[in-house]
Amino acid sequence: MENIIIVMKRFLNVVMLKKLIGQNFSSAQIATKLYISIFTVDTHRKNMLQKLNVDKKNGLYNFAKENNLA
Repeated sequence: MENIIIVMKRFLNVVMLKKLIGQNFSSAQIATKLYISIFTVDTHRKNMLQKLNVDKKNGLYNFAKENNLA
């Protein structure tokens, strides 16, 4: 049961991270809010940019707005 709780917490953290990225928070702000490393935030941001084929940080924000994700 403890493993399920750990996995759920991690999943919710990733969901929140993506939401905050979509709301155009800085990596430092997100890292502080979620108690994670700035490098972790930057890695997720980089992966999202690649997967969505978006070229800049503001591109993620615009993508989120256009698709009602933020």
